[in-house]
Amino acid sequence: GGGAAAVAAAYREQLWAPRDWFSLWRTNSRLAAWHSLCTREGAGPAEPFDAGWHDYGMENKWAFLEKGRKLGVAVSPVLDAPALCVKHKNEEGGLGIHFFKNALAGGDWILQEVMTNEPFVAKLLPARAPLSTFRVMTASRLGLPKDRRGGGPGVEAVACV
Repeated sequence: GGGAAAVAAAYREQLWAPRDWFSLWRTNSRLAAWHSLCTREGAGPAEPFDAGWHDYGMENKWAFLEKGRKLGVAVSPVLDAPALCVKHKNEEGGLGIHFFKNALAGGDWILQEVMTNEPFVAKLLPARAPLSTFRVMTASRLGLPKDRRGGGPGVEAVACV
């Protein structure tokens, strides 16, 4: 069966309890933005990413890569070139040419080589699968007063995606 009742049920689920990746991602993004605003220290919305926003500035891909590189944490590599010129192989007269200034040189583009799945992981995936990544979300009670931390580990994994 289907019909109007099935459409209404699907609409109701999507409106009140979505389960698709994109809706959950948007909900998480909105919740993170709200929390960062509520917990922000200082004033002035035009301040740099590290000005009172705690680690929410790490949502910015470039800020994350810069901080990781500075701390010696393994992050995806960035091409060490100030800019790239990308040309179509068969267009002439200045057509099909694009210039990208690297964020390393103050530009808007993070220039990286294309990464591929590790061979073992690739064998488990369909042909031409996108890059598989693994993220671990953690929670910490170590910022709470000792009498409110409870038992168990101070930091634990709460989700893996």
